[in-house]
Amino acid sequence: KWKARGCVLGRSLEALCAVKPQGLAAVSWLADWLEGNCRRHEGAKHLLIDSPEPPKRKLIRVQEGKEMPHVLQDSLPRPPFFVRIVGGPLSGKRTVGKKIADETGFLALSFKDLAAKEIAGKSALGQMLEQMAHVGETPSASVEARVWMSAFLENSENNRFVLSSSLLSVEYTKKVDRELGAAPAIVVFLDCPRDLLLSRGSQTNISGALPLEEKIDESLQQMTHIKDYYQRLGKVCVVDGSLSPEAIFQQVKHLFLPVVTYLLAAPGLPICEAAKNLQGERAQHVDLQSLLRDRARADTSLTHMLASGTAPPASVVCPLLVEKLKTLQNQGECFTVGSSTRKTCVERADSTLPPGGISDLYTPGDWIPAGEVVLPLGERSTFP
Repeated sequence: KWKARGCVLGRSLEALCAVKPQGLAAVSWLADWLEGNCRRHEGAKHLLIDSPEPPKRKLIRVQEGKEMPHVLQDSLPRPPFFVRIVGGPLSGKRTVGKKIADETGFLALSFKDLAAKEIAGKSALGQMLEQMAHVGETPSASVEARVWMSAFLENSENNRFVLSSSLLSVEYTKKVDRELGAAPAIVVFLDCPRDLLLSRGSQTNISGALPLEEKIDESLQQMTHIKDYYQRLGKVCVVDGSLSPEAIFQQVKHLFLPVVTYLLAAPGLPICEAAKNLQGERAQHVDLQSLLRDRARADTSLTHMLASGTAPPASVVCPLLVEKLKTLQNQGECFTVGSSTRKTCVERADSTLPPGGISDLYTPGDWIPAGEVVLPLGERSTFP
């Protein structure tokens, strides 16, 4: 009996090492695993399991005076990049978060929706949340952080998140960020008038106008302190919460667009080598010529165009570039875009992306917009 339990525990630890969750997420994961693998059939006297394979030991040599190598990979491949939507009750946090996600490629996460998913999945965390909801208890900051971390792990390939939840106080907010290991990169504060919140509350199914009014007043007071806290960190963008989600997005979309570096050079110059040198830790090189060649394999007209030396029109280049940037947007914040042009320049110019965003990068007849334009050699010029 004890031997069987020891085997189960050994298998659970091996499975835990394969997934590598961290902190409280490891405890939750282990509890779920044991619950699913230790159930006994009715009438069974023994637990029949396969013997675990002998552990494969790896010998790691460390030279004296050298730093110990990092053996275990982190549970998250890279730190999560998240934006927080802050506002009072009924201010439209989830709606704005979904609009931002739909337009930018970020993933919108709502604490309310994630908690419901955990409860429906009957995980250890979900059972805890269900018990809290049953007795009317508000989840603690550590529990909320565990819900976020679980979603981060599940969607680690995206790694760009817009979070919406009802923060209770500055201390609660600090604890959540502390548990997550980082503060949000941006805080979008929905400054919604009290009268509008009360009007929206009267149109919902929430019973009892007085409790709702008190809840709104208390929340607005706390939101002011939370906004001041994040403003001291230099992370707040205040928008008019009475506007439509589309209008709100127009005010904040510049915060979510990627920073693009255009590297322009005359044909024959080593532009790819220069682009690789410009790539920073979180930058990615986008070679337009490679994108065009890949598309030409399935497009005979583009094949003939490239063979004749004719420059592809914007209607061909723009969709390829935008598609690639949207893919890379979930992996980094900056990009180096390599192309070529007949006119070159030695100066570096800085400007901003166009109001229309990355979809307007190659609009016919417009000037080429850029975050940073690096032009290696030649005479000064502008670029149509």
